[in-house]
Amino acid sequence: MDLLNIIAALAGIISTVIAVLEYFKVKRKNKELEQEVRNIASTGVALGYYYNFVVDIFTKLKEAKLKIKIYKEGTTETETVREFDTDDVRLQVIMPNNLKIESMNKAIAIMRTHRKGDIISKGANRNFGINFRFDGVDKIIILDFPKPLNAIREHLLLDPQFAGGIGKDGKLRSLPILDSEAWKKAEQEELENFKDTIYELMRRGGIDEKEHKIEFVNIPIE
Repeated sequence: MDLLNIIAALAGIISTVIAVLEYFKVKRKNKELEQEVRNIASTGVALGYYYNFVVDIFTKLKEAKLKIKIYKEGTTETETVREFDTDDVRLQVIMPNNLKIESMNKAIAIMRTHRKGDIISKGANRNFGINFRFDGVDKIIILDFPKPLNAIREHLLLDPQFAGGIGKDGKLRSLPILDSEAWKKAEQEELENFKDTIYELMRRGGIDEKEHKIEFVNIPIE
């Protein structure tokens, strides 16, 4: 397992713990949530992503304008600062086609090919770092990849039906498991439930507005 995979695995484990804690905290407040979404790993991961990203970005989109510091390509040096009407801002979440590390790394790579900047926050609040692309002259698309998805993969590999894929050393031992029909069915169910949970949380949180939606975009299939 190379360094990138080790980091991804550790991030997945940490994200799982945080997401599970967040899940039970919210579940106590909102018991009926489990009637709308599935009680599987992606529900906890979606809760973490919702509270750590979605709420913050949609809070900013409630403002009339966004002031964005745009960095020169490949640097953290400011190129310019521009204002955009929030009606001209879209949000796209880049999704992997499956839970394989290669697919997730490709989604991250696609996001990182686009420009970086900061949404300038008001007062003493910290700026909000983003990747983005222009949509015409005066419109902008904010891009994100939900890194906690790694936690779903790590969780699935601990499921008894896939337990043979992990050796005692903790390394992935049986790659054919990731190509089995059972695995493909399970990972697609998790990815769909992740999106469904985000939509349901947005509806319950009152941030599911006509002007601003999350667009889930899958990476191109080669």
